[in-house]
Parts: sequence; C-alpha cells; structure tokens
Amino acid sequence: MAYYAQQHDASFFSRRAIAFITIVLLHVLLLYAFSAGLANKVLNVIAPPIQTDIVQEVKERDQPPPPPPPKMERPPVEVPPPDVTINLPQETNSTAITDVTH
Repeated sequence: MAYYAQQHDASFFSRRAIAFITIVLLHVLLLYAFSAGLANKVLNVIAPPIQTDIVQEVKERDQPPPPPPPKMERPPVEVPPPDVTINLPQETNSTAITDVTH
C-alpha cells in the first residue's frame, strides 16, 4: 500500500480532477450566458432581421399557338411482280423405285 502512495502525485488535485472541474465550470458559464439572454444578442448580430419585398408578377400576353407540324405524305410504294422463270430439265433416268401395276 505504501508503494501505491509513493508512485502517485501527492498534490491536492489530480489531472482528472482538474479536467472535471474545468468542464463543470464551462457548463455553468454556458447556462449563465443562455439565461442572461446572450444567445439572443449574438443571433441578432450574426443574422439581421429578414427583409421582404412584394414583387408583382408580369403577365405575359397570350401567344398564338405554334403552327402545326407539316404533313409529309408518303408516296405509295409500287413493287412490280417478280419476273422469274426457272427452266429445269426433266431427267428421265431415275434410280427411284417405281411402282408399275397392270
């Protein structure tokens, strides 16, 4: 137990206690500033009141409607009939089986 007492600082406040007291004091100062109305004063300095102006809209005159799209007529497509004649010679010699009945 004596070793533990020798190892730590023997001062009245430790680092942890000083940090805790500093944080508590900052919170107390903030609460006092808010209760005293300091926040309203700061906000009025930072953001001035909003000014508004009434703007009248300009009415546009009625525009004539756009012209209709041009009508493109397609000419009728005439396809001539195919003129194909295929002449195949008839073979008389055939190896196919023919059925001859009398």
